[in-house]
Amino acid sequence: MSYYLHHVPGRIRIKIPGIKGKTFYAQELEKRLKFISGVYLVSVSSLTGSVLAYYDEHSTDARAITDVVSRETGVDLSRASAPDKDETFSKTSQMVGEKIGKAALGIAIGQIFEGSALALLAAVI
Repeated sequence: MSYYLHHVPGRIRIKIPGIKGKTFYAQELEKRLKFISGVYLVSVSSLTGSVLAYYDEHSTDARAITDVVSRETGVDLSRASAPDKDETFSKTSQMVGEKIGKAALGIAIGQIFEGSALALLAAVI
């Protein structure tokens, strides 16, 4: 089972596939997280297996939240991986670049062959 944790000051998201489909368990975890001083918004989804918490950085920290999640789920979050933003960004930018390139090529070919039989070919590209 793979877990991941994404944290920016004031917000933490933890994916725990083990809570998927366990509505009561997710609700109980949510109740326990709401008791942490400084946590002002918590959402635990049994549909996605995700824990999302917003907290006041001056009152608590992410460690307090991960400690409760670890204790309640039995998951060692010290081994949780963070999603690889650089890889995701790289793939997304590559895909966007390809789409823009194809669109620009189609426009250029359309301009060159405007009004000719090859314009139909440009529209297909």
